[in-house]
Amino acid sequence: MVGGGFVGAEAAAVARGLGCEVTLVTDTAQPMGDALGDELGALLRTVHHEHGVRIDTGVLVDEVLTDGGRASGVRLADGRTLAADAVLVGIGARPNTEWLTGSGVPVGDGVACDAALYAGSGVWAAGDVACWLSARTGEPWRIEHRTNAAEQGLAVARNILAGPERATPFDPVPYVWSDQYDLKIQIYGRTRGADEVRVVEGSTAERKLVALYGRNGRTCAAVGINMARALRGYRAQVAAQAPLLTGSAA
Repeated sequence: MVGGGFVGAEAAAVARGLGCEVTLVTDTAQPMGDALGDELGALLRTVHHEHGVRIDTGVLVDEVLTDGGRASGVRLADGRTLAADAVLVGIGARPNTEWLTGSGVPVGDGVACDAALYAGSGVWAAGDVACWLSARTGEPWRIEHRTNAAEQGLAVARNILAGPERATPFDPVPYVWSDQYDLKIQIYGRTRGADEVRVVEGSTAERKLVALYGRNGRTCAAVGINMARALRGYRAQVAAQAPLLTGSAA
């Protein structure tokens, strides 16, 4: 597995469940470290190790090796080679906007939209390709998750019926989850860009916890591991970008 994000970590867990020998290679310090941070990423690394996944962190893959037209392994940036019967690469995606070149539809990191998902000239966008101006943060957002695509589809339908002048901003609290072995990881908000992480319920030792993620002293995300009910209590704190607290949710 090349890449330690959602795709690589989830695929590694499924492959081990099927009895495959698995090596996961990632350039981050921990699996899903870019999304969860080092503390929760270290917990995830331990769980993968316990299930027999070999993990190489902090290293890039230079080349996928082939033999007779089939993948036979990878060559790492440090010169090592790892043999494999199959190679899965999950290192991110780029929005497919090339076909819109010269169309007049504004593109950048996806289709550039206003806060209501309107790109102008009668064009609206929804799903992975939509890059909209967040009413919550004032920053452009583009989210590659199924829940976001479903919510945006509904929002665009409402705004098409209302018309651009009466359209309402799309202002969600993003939600995504990941099931790996006996861990259910759930995320409200956006963890990337956080400058502080606080475990406010449970602990990594228990493998049951809620962690709040802060940016400039404000709550930008909440992550739960095997604490679905407790996590829901923090959704409002994320929505309000409340001051980052250490206590339990009301």
